[in-house]
Parts: sequence; C-alpha cells; structure tokens
Amino acid sequence: MLSGHRHGLPFLVLLGALLLVPLSAGAARYRIDSRTSALLYPIIGRDGIGEVDAQILQTRLRLRIDDLLPVESDAADPLVAPDLAFDLSVRLFGDFGVPSGANDPAGLDFVPGVDAFSPEIQFAFFEATNLAGGWIDAVRAGRLIHTTVLGWRSDDGALIRFGYEEYFHLQLAGGIENIPGFDFLSASPFAPEGVERWQENGDGARRYQHNNANGGQLTPREPQARPTVQATADGVVGPVGYEVGYRHTWLSFDGKAAQQVAGIRLDGDLDPVFLSTSLRADIGGAAVSDADASVDVRLGGGRHRIGLQYDYFRPTFDLDSIFWVFASDPFHEATVRYRFPLVGALSGQVWATLRSVEDTSDAGDNEDGALAPFTDAGGGLGLTLRRPLWNVAAKWKVMRGAATNLAAFDLSGRVAVFDWWDLYAIGSIWQYEDRLRDAYHGLGGAGRLGASFDVVPDIVGIDGEFQAAYDPREGTTFAGFVWLDLGVVL
Repeated sequence: MLSGHRHGLPFLVLLGALLLVPLSAGAARYRIDSRTSALLYPIIGRDGIGEVDAQILQTRLRLRIDDLLPVESDAADPLVAPDLAFDLSVRLFGDFGVPSGANDPAGLDFVPGVDAFSPEIQFAFFEATNLAGGWIDAVRAGRLIHTTVLGWRSDDGALIRFGYEEYFHLQLAGGIENIPGFDFLSASPFAPEGVERWQENGDGARRYQHNNANGGQLTPREPQARPTVQATADGVVGPVGYEVGYRHTWLSFDGKAAQQVAGIRLDGDLDPVFLSTSLRADIGGAAVSDADASVDVRLGGGRHRIGLQYDYFRPTFDLDSIFWVFASDPFHEATVRYRFPLVGALSGQVWATLRSVEDTSDAGDNEDGALAPFTDAGGGLGLTLRRPLWNVAAKWKVMRGAATNLAAFDLSGRVAVFDWWDLYAIGSIWQYEDRLRDAYHGLGGAGRLGASFDVVPDIVGIDGEFQAAYDPREGTTFAGFVWLDLGVVL
C-alpha cells in the first residue's frame, strides 16, 4: 500500500490552497457554488428483494479561485494573459437508510458498496494557463478529471497541454489512477471495471464470494496504487477536426499492464454535410471496444435532416477483471433517420434500425435466420410540438428479432409557468421480453413529474422530481429527489 498516495497529494493541494488564498485575495476572483440533494429510493438485490431503502443526503461544494496573477496594463488581450487558478470540488454523502449491520462484514446484513457516510474529493488542482507566449495552454497538478477520445478519467497527478494555434495540441498526463477504495476521501469500495475491493472478513462478506473453476475462493483485493500515463493530440485543419490518443495503466508499480487503450476521432463539416467517426481499441484485450460513424445532411436551412449512423460496441474491462471470463455479445447497429417539418411548430422524425448481435457464448448459432445477417430490425416515429412557453413530444419505437423483443411509447412535456418556474412530465410504457429470465417479461411503465424553480437568478435554484415505475421483476417502486443549488461569484 502506498500511503503517500492515500494522504499526501490531496493534503498538499488543500494546504497550498490555504496558503495561496490570503496572499492574492485582493486580485482574485472567487466562484463558490454547491448542489445539495435529497434522494429516496429502494435498492433491489439480485433476487428481486429490496435490500436497502436509500435515504440519501448529498452535498457537492465547489470553490474556484482564478485571476491570481495580475494582468499587465499593456496586455493586448486580458483573456489570453497568463493566469493561475485553484479548483476544488468536495462531495459529502450520507445515507440515513442504511441498516446498522450493512457496513459490517461480520454481520449477515453486510452489503458491499453501501456507505452510511463518505466524503470524497472529486477534483482538486492548481492550474496555470497561457504560458510561454501561448505555446503552453495549461498545466494542472492535483486530482484531475479529464475527458478525451480515450474516455473519462480521474487521476492524481499532473497534466500539461501544448498548443500551436488551432492546428495542433499535445496533451500529456500521468500519475496515479484514482482508484475508489483508498481510505482518504475516495468513497466507493469498488474499483472500476469489475474488480471488487471490499473487506473480506466475516460471514456477511462470504455471501458475495464465489467458487472458481478450481474450487477456490475468489476474494476481494486491497486497492493498489496504479501508475498511468496518457498522451493525446488534437486539432482542426480547415474543415477537418482530429484527435488521437494512447493510455497505459499498470496494476501496481511493479505489476503488469492493467489497461492499454488507443483511440482516434475524425470529423468534417462540409456544409451541408457533417461527417464524424471514432474508434477506441483495447490493445491489452486485443479487441475493438467501440466504434461509430455518421453522416448528417442538412437541407432547407436545417429544416430537413437526413442521418446515417453506424455503431459498434463490445464490453472490455481491466485486464485483471473477473468479467473477462464471461461471454459478451458485441453488436453492430445501423440506423437511418429523417427529421422533417410538418405544420407550423410541429415537426417529426422517422427512423429504421438494423442490428447484428454476435453470439460469443457456447449456446450455438442464431436460430432465427429470417433477418440474416442481421439478428434484429426495428424503427420508430416521433412528433414534437415546440412553442415559446411549452413543448410536448411523443415517440413510438419497436425492435424485434432473435436478440431483442421490445416496444415502447414515450410522452413528455415541459411548460414555463413563469420566468422562474418550469414544470415537466414524462410517461413511458413498454412491452419487453428478457430472454435470460423467462419469468420476467410483459408490460412495464414509468412516470416522472418534476418542477424547477429559479428563486434568485444564477444564485439560488430548486429542482424537485417524483418517479414511479413498475416491471414484473421489481414490482412497483417509487423515488423522490430534491436539489438545492447555491452559487455566487465574488
């Protein structure tokens, strides 16, 4: 275990912030905001029985301080002048519905992943921007969140981004992957990608252990510090945008590879045609994890739009994940969509979809060859009516075949009662068949009713929502949500 990673870096970032703020208070600009939410809902176990009635109170606090470097009086553009900033977001999570024994592995009521209270640093970093005459876009250090063609990441480390106008940008990032399960301000006891990490001692914990093929126990593992490095390049050349990247993560400092991922994205805007394609490959798992390509043609000033979309997806995981031993079914999907105006503010869309699901299990070939080489076919129809103060939309869709049996209808609407008050409602009904569970099929439905209040514009806001849902497996469930947003800039 690397104790320095658990405690050192986040504390250094927080200590630096405390030292930095009073020194630059005169010139700095502060942004303070929070979102507090109350959530009530049941957690249903694998056997369909409710295990926990969650009663969650959650608060996210954010502090951003920028303009820490004074702008020179003769600066041509203050917006591109060098600057130093600090950004911090902390989440406080409490679940008052957790039973007393749910957090004790020695008790039979133990439920992994359920925390009665857990603080978490979502991100905390220093940022310097517009350095070296514009050649360095940004330098960050701390707990970072960054998104690229390789996906979403949370790392404890550093990032530097170089740039040459809009044509070329190079971003390098490295450090320690922020693995949930570390003691200091990292809440979840589960690491990503199917690697369970929770305390294994006790009768309750044994309920979640499984025998492997050799008769031994698969037990949870302690989190390890996982070094990671990543490089991406992106830019725009004429009408074409591009991004390429590669990431390598190790299981530990002296371990084997945990993840090797490469990705590429290209897009082009050749009015009236917009083209886009991307691909991400799991090199360690020797598989393409996802890919897509689309063509969107806009006619009549955008009032008519014809789109062609291709998607491919295959689940991939960390190389030490238990999920690799299970069969997964990659799928290819092609969709053609047409959006068109009707009468006045009424518009519509129609689409058709073909899907091919690859059966990688030992169950045999697709028995329904009517659609070959496709396994499923479907489509849908949508209508939308937009007015200045309200809108309503209806969608009907169906998909039938060897792998999918689904039909659904959605109706949604929103109305602005006043400038500060919005109401919205969504209702859905569906017919489906779960081919893995013969007992669980039939009709289901759900409804949502919510309201949004802008009490003080850009400073105080309140959102609330009530949900009800039914399906044959979980029965009828209810959930309630309330959000309070507070924000101020000084």
